[in-house]
Amino acid sequence: MNRTEFIKLIIDKKSLDKDIFKLSLNLDDFPIARQILNKIDGNIYTETILESNDIVEIQTARGKLISNLVNSLKDSLLKSETRKFIDDLVDQKIFSSSFDKTAQSTKSSSDNKLISELKSLREEKVRESSNEENNFEDRNITSNEEESIFFKPVIFILLGILGVIIVPNLYRKYNYCAKNTRGETICIKKQDISCKTSDFLWEEFWLPGDGKYNKNYWTDRGISCRASGTRKDLTGYKSHWFTQNSWGDVTHKTCFVKRWDVTRGKGSGKVKSRLKNPNNLIVCSAAYHFNLVNEELISDKLKRLYD
Repeated sequence: MNRTEFIKLIIDKKSLDKDIFKLSLNLDDFPIARQILNKIDGNIYTETILESNDIVEIQTARGKLISNLVNSLKDSLLKSETRKFIDDLVDQKIFSSSFDKTAQSTKSSSDNKLISELKSLREEKVRESSNEENNFEDRNITSNEEESIFFKPVIFILLGILGVIIVPNLYRKYNYCAKNTRGETICIKKQDISCKTSDFLWEEFWLPGDGKYNKNYWTDRGISCRASGTRKDLTGYKSHWFTQNSWGDVTHKTCFVKRWDVTRGKGSGKVKSRLKNPNNLIVCSAAYHFNLVNEELISDKLKRLYD
C-alpha cells in the first residue's frame, strides 16, 4: 500500500483505529507515517476533519490543528511532513465529499426531470379534455393579478439591492480584511484579537570629555496585540493565518508605543513620542478598527525607575 491509498483508507474509515496504525508500519513510500499518527491521534480537530461533511468546518479544523499542534513541533522534518499529511488528508476529504454531493445532485436532477415529465403529461390530458368539450373561455386578468405581476419583480430587485448594501456592511462590522505585501488577503474577526500592555526599559552608555562613563535611560510603554484569521492567496487558496515571530510561534505585535526620556535616572520622565501602529501591521490595523487599542491605559505620568 502506498501513501495515497493509505490516506483514502483513513477517509473511508473516518478514524485512526488499530488497523490504521498497523498498516502505517508497512507503507512503501511513507516511513514517517506512524510518528505523524501518534502526534495527531486523539485531537479534536483531527476528529472534525475525519467525521465532518462541512467544508468550512473541515478547513477551520485544519488551520486550528496546524497552529495549535504542528507549529509547536521542534523536529523540522516531522513538522513539515505532518503539515503536508494534514493538507493531503483535508484535500482528499473535500474531494470525496464533493464527489458524493455531485452524485446526489445528479440523482436529484434525474428525479426532478421525471416529475416534470409526469406533470406535463397530466396538463396535456387536461387540455385535450377541454378541447373535446369546447369549453374555452377568454379570461381577463384581474387588477390583483396585474399588481402581482408588476410588484414581484420590483420586490426581488429591491431585495437584491438591499442585499448588496447590507451584507458587505455586516461583514465589515465583524471582519477586518486587508492585503499584505505579497498580495494575499488577510481577514480577522474581532473575537480573534487579544491585546495587552507591555513595558520596555532601554539603556544608553556614553563617554563625555571627562573620560567617565555616563548612562541614559528611556522607557517604552505600549500596547501589543496578537490575532488569528484566514489568508487567501492570489490563486484563491484559503489557509489559516496568525501573528508569529521568526520561529513560527504565536506572538504579540507592538501596536502603540509611548516613549519617555529618563536622563541618568534623575529626570522627571517627560513624554518624548507617541507612535500608533509603528510597523504598519495588519493585526494593529484590525485592533484599531475594532477599538481594541485603549491608549488611555498608558498614563502620561511615569514613575521614576532608577535613581
